[in-house]
Amino acid sequence: MRALDEIESSIAWAENQQWDSPKHSLGAAEFWHPDQRIHTLSAVYYVWPDSKGLAVSAGTEESYTLPGYHPAELAKLLGKAIDAFLARTA
Repeated sequence: MRALDEIESSIAWAENQQWDSPKHSLGAAEFWHPDQRIHTLSAVYYVWPDSKGLAVSAGTEESYTLPGYHPAELAKLLGKAIDAFLARTA
């Protein structure tokens, strides 16, 4: 969830930047391992001319866009899921 927090903390900065392209994405260093399969879930915050939100992928080339969502929301959801799982296994 540290990676999602890293992305979330960069959004305000990125929204105030002048970009050469109308489409850009914010990722986290933790997700950047192009030659290794380290994470089963990766996420970026995307900004397109007509939409912005979260894009997630699960170790494949395919990604799913979640318009209007922020990394903090996914981190919170994953935290709740992990807590529920740990409570069941205790």
